[in-house]
Amino acid sequence: LVCTEPLTNGDQVRLLDLKGRTLRLLYGHGSRTVYLDRGELPSGMYAVQVIRASGPVSSFRIVVD
Repeated sequence: LVCTEPLTNGDQVRLLDLKGRTLRLLYGHGSRTVYLDRGELPSGMYAVQVIRASGPVSSFRIVVD
């Protein structure tokens, strides 16, 4: 996942299933790139939320194949 602006220490990236359950929670570390480890995730559609400490939230869906 590549963000347009670096993620700060207070920012979060959440990977959720379509029922809204958080499956992965990552924190910003000054980089624009966040690696979401697929691990044991089955194929399907997931939601990603980028939550900025400054307030804005971005949401989108991804497909894991």
